Amino acid sequence: MEAKKSSKFMDFIRKFGVYIVAGMLIIVIGVTLAVVYTNNAGESVVDVDNKKNDDKEQDNTSQVEEKEPEKDNNDNNNEEPVDAEPISFGLPMNNAIIIKDYTDNKLEYNPTLDRWEAHYYIDMTADDLNVYSVLDGKVLSVDYDYLTGYVIKVQHSDDFVSCYASLNDKVYVKAGDNVKKGDKLGIASSMASSSSKYGDHLEFTLLKNDKKVDPNNYLNLQNK
Repeated sequence: MEAKKSSKFMDFIRKFGVYIVAGMLIIVIGVTLAVVYTNNAGESVVDVDNKKNDDKEQDNTSQVEEKEPEKDNNDNNNEEPVDAEPISFGLPMNNAIIIKDYTDNKLEYNPTLDRWEAHYYIDMTADDLNVYSVLDGKVLSVDYDYLTGYVIKVQHSDDFVSCYASLNDKVYVKAGDNVKKGDKLGIASSMASSSSKYGDHLEFTLLKNDKKVDPNNYLNLQNK
C-alpha cells in the first residue's frame, strides 16, 4: 500500500508540479507587491503629514514676521515741543507819532538830502523824547556818526537786534550792559544830519537774523 501511495504522489507531482510551483511564485509575487504597496502608502502618508507640518511652521514664521513691532517707549521723547510764548515787544517812545514809515517795496523821498532812497526803518517823534529798549537784551555797541547821530544797538533773544539812531550825546548805556524792556537808553534829537529836517526824532530799525524787518510786524504802533 505504501508503494502505491508513493507512486500516486509522484505521479501527482509530475502531473501538477509545474502548476504548483507557478502558483507558489504567483503567491510570493503577490505578497511582495502587497508589502511594497503598503510601505509606499505609509511613506506617502508620512510625506503628506510632514508637508502639512512644514506649511504650519512657515505660516507661524510669517505670523511672527508680520506681527506689528512693539511701540518704543522712547517715541514719547520725539513729541514736538510746545511752542514757546511769543515775544512781547515794548515801544521805543511813549505816544510816538510816525513821521515816515518802513517800506521795502518803493523808494521814499528824503527832504534833507533831496533824494529818493530805501527806507528800512521808522522815523518817529513824541513830546517825550526819551528812548527805551523794546526788549530785554545786551548792548552791542554805542557809536556816533555824523549822518545818523548817536546810535545804540541791542541784541535780544531769537536773533533780534534793535537799533536806535539820531540820539544826542546823553546816552545812558554802554557796550556790554544788560538792559530790560523799558530801560531808558538815550534821548531822540536832530543830530542825524541825513534827516535833520524832521527835527528831534528817533530812527528805529529792527533786525532778525541780520536782516532788516518791518517793526510794524512786531511792535504795537497802531496809534501812529
